[in-house]
Amino acid sequence: MKGAPATSDAATAATRAMIDELEERLRKVLAPDLEVVRVLGHGSVASVYQAREPALKRLVAVKVLRPDVATDDTVRRRFEREAQAAARLNHRNVTDIYRVGRLDGNVPFIVMEYIDGRNLADAMKASGRLSVGEVRHVMLGVASALGQAHAAGIIHRDVRPGNIIREDRTDRVVLTDFGIAALLETGGETSTQLTTIGHRLGDLRYMSPEQLGGDKLTVQADIYSLGVLGYALLTGEGPYPGGRANEVAQKLHGRARPLRELRADVDTDLSNVLERCLARNPEHRPRAADIARALSGDGSLATGPADQSPFSRFLGELKRRRVYSVAAAYLTVTAVVLGMLDPMSNAFPGLIPMLRVLIVLLFVGFPAALSLAWIYDVHEGRVRRTPSAEDLNGVDAPGFPLMPVVGLVISVALAVIAGWWFLGRG
Repeated sequence: MKGAPATSDAATAATRAMIDELEERLRKVLAPDLEVVRVLGHGSVASVYQAREPALKRLVAVKVLRPDVATDDTVRRRFEREAQAAARLNHRNVTDIYRVGRLDGNVPFIVMEYIDGRNLADAMKASGRLSVGEVRHVMLGVASALGQAHAAGIIHRDVRPGNIIREDRTDRVVLTDFGIAALLETGGETSTQLTTIGHRLGDLRYMSPEQLGGDKLTVQADIYSLGVLGYALLTGEGPYPGGRANEVAQKLHGRARPLRELRADVDTDLSNVLERCLARNPEHRPRAADIARALSGDGSLATGPADQSPFSRFLGELKRRRVYSVAAAYLTVTAVVLGMLDPMSNAFPGLIPMLRVLIVLLFVGFPAALSLAWIYDVHEGRVRRTPSAEDLNGVDAPGFPLMPVVGLVISVALAVIAGWWFLGRG
């Protein structure tokens, strides 16, 4: 253990030497078109520098991958995918990409727009939570950027305060760092393949349940992160109580706290937008473009589960919980069994009492099957309790007691038909 500090100091010195050498190599490659001015920051995989472009008299940012991670082909491709993803977008709330290149040793770099401002994570550390007006402005800018990205088939996957910059001069909100953005299927290799199975990138606090669960992502994963972002900016904390481990568990199984309980001065429209973003079912989250229109006052969110009548929501729950499928399968089996009863009773008269008991069991079991279909689901080979609509969408929904009632009504009707069948046989 006594050797640990010396080892640590040596590693720090080696890293410092590597960064110094990287800056010198960058200066040589960029000259004379660009002059490196200063370091903006060093991350775990990349360093960012401010540079001056004399010909156009403007400042730019240069992001270069660290040489020790550039040897990893997957990381290098992911880094370059940032430029490819962002370059496909032309939006005031997305960083402009000017060009890409490589240093000797196959180390890639990106020359991009320089934003004179600071990210929201640093701003919150300095000043605390933002005002409601500021958050609405930020949310509008980020939602607009995501709407453009999603229309181009790009999932950002890392929407959080550290990746959002407010420009000092114009107060423009810019979404940065598409380095782990995933392109949707385009016929060739997808960038989702660039993320090793079981290895998640980004901040767990801002990840959607499906991202944490390792499920296939859609653009709606960004919408969930947008909702968490709004909570964080308004309250200084996330939508779930407790520490990080508990927040992750709540995100997978629980319900977010109502925003207005955490901050009373938040208007109803904004709280409604953010709470809908946190629906555990991705299909029930609003689209980025709709959010931007709602926040700008040019429209309202599309009708969601909270706006439907109780009966419509109940029918939707039947479909979501696959009760229709279970009922259809059960009735099909029942019909087959009933079709076999007549020949069996003729061939084996002594079995008639047992066959009648079987018929009774089939009808009695029908409401039980519907009830079990309502409560439980089979997912990836495991039986699990089906999340309620309240957990998924943050709205009340018809509860379990209705299912036995529905099943019982149908069962009674079928029992009457069965009784008529027996009486008809005399």
